Amino acid sequence: MTHVSTDKTAGAPTPATGMKQFIPTKQIVKMTIKVILYALLCSGLVFLLLCFVIALVLGGLWNPFVYMKQLEVVVVNNDVGVVGSFMTNNFSSYCPYGVRTMALDDPKGYIGDARAWFLLHVPSGFSDKLMGGLNGTVTIYENNIELIVDEGRSYLVLAILEPILIESVKKATDKLMLQIFANTSLSAVKDLNVLLNPVSVKTTIVHPDTYFGQDIATGLLNVFVFILTTLITLLTTNAYMAGLFGKINFVAFYAIKQVHNFFNAVLLSATITVALLCFSSPFYESPGLYFLFYLLAILTIINLIELALYILRQYTILFALAFAVLNFSTSTALVMYEIQHPFYQFGYGLLMYNIVNGARYIMFGSDNKIGLYVGVLVIWLVCCWTLCLIFYIAKVFHFMRMQKKLASKQEQEAQKQEKEIEEQAGGIIAHDITDVEHEVEKELQDYGQNTIPDPSIDAP
Repeated sequence: MTHVSTDKTAGAPTPATGMKQFIPTKQIVKMTIKVILYALLCSGLVFLLLCFVIALVLGGLWNPFVYMKQLEVVVVNNDVGVVGSFMTNNFSSYCPYGVRTMALDDPKGYIGDARAWFLLHVPSGFSDKLMGGLNGTVTIYENNIELIVDEGRSYLVLAILEPILIESVKKATDKLMLQIFANTSLSAVKDLNVLLNPVSVKTTIVHPDTYFGQDIATGLLNVFVFILTTLITLLTTNAYMAGLFGKINFVAFYAIKQVHNFFNAVLLSATITVALLCFSSPFYESPGLYFLFYLLAILTIINLIELALYILRQYTILFALAFAVLNFSTSTALVMYEIQHPFYQFGYGLLMYNIVNGARYIMFGSDNKIGLYVGVLVIWLVCCWTLCLIFYIAKVFHFMRMQKKLASKQEQEAQKQEKEIEEQAGGIIAHDITDVEHEVEKELQDYGQNTIPDPSIDAP
């Protein structure tokens, strides 16, 4: 029994194995143009981002002297004599900043509460000491004007501006001496030191910043912390955590991710606290408070980066760079708002401003608004965590819907294959039955021809 194949492609020529398939030249040109345009677009975006970063940094430092007139120096005159009034009026005329005269019983406390950057204090008895020194009635002459500054708020800024204020006091003193000699008849001055140094400036530092490194620790350190937290979050989320998604229960996965983020935050916060304890002076507040504050800050940054991953995906690293520079330029880490363009004052609501100033309070005791800073960070954390949870739930539902579609598609494909197999099997059986019938019929015909007798043989 012979079997005749019904496959129509059986006789079709097959391409030779090993032969390369050539892409048309027109298609190659189109692909090349697309790649070049995409590369130019990416390069342009990176260039614009770099320009934005440089503009932010330089804009915050550009020509701060234009805005220095916005600064205010509080002048407190506790002297009841006329000389004290002359001194404060002269200082107001020579000081390049705004002057606000007030009556305060506790000048140090006023600066300590971060109500002003500088305070010039003319103490009680100032007139009597100066006139007594000129008249020779004071044996040991020393007459000080107190300049009170909060160095813990910004070491760099105050180191630059403090000499300007001291120079203004010296000019005011020279004019004061001319006024005294012009309006008062004095006897011979017995102490030459009174003429050479009639008024000295005594700088009183509230919340001292012992050295420049501590100012960096509360400023530039936060940029390093932000970048390090971002890198750790990107690596763990994209590699380790992404490998578990869909392989375990979604609730368990989310719980594991939260524990993992908390562990990372604890590790980073503990490392920073221990490093500052080793290389820095004692904290104004407890190191434990510093640890908890940075634990809150790092958890907020982690949730922010995860939210960016949900929205921006592969462009998250560019967002993190721009966001870090934007935060740093508006954080008062290098320059205070009073000598910056008003544009930078929106940084009050950003992360870095509250992290920097909260850390400064814990380290130096300056700007006692720790409750406000913690509150802003908590708001950021709650908002970012809530949005991350919403995006995660949406991702889970999307994943489950795609699984159902895939399962349905696989089931349809299986049914289609089964049907094709049945059709092919039925066609082969029918073809074989037809062939058998033809062969049987042919055999019967041959057998009939061979068995019917020939009449010519039996004829007489």
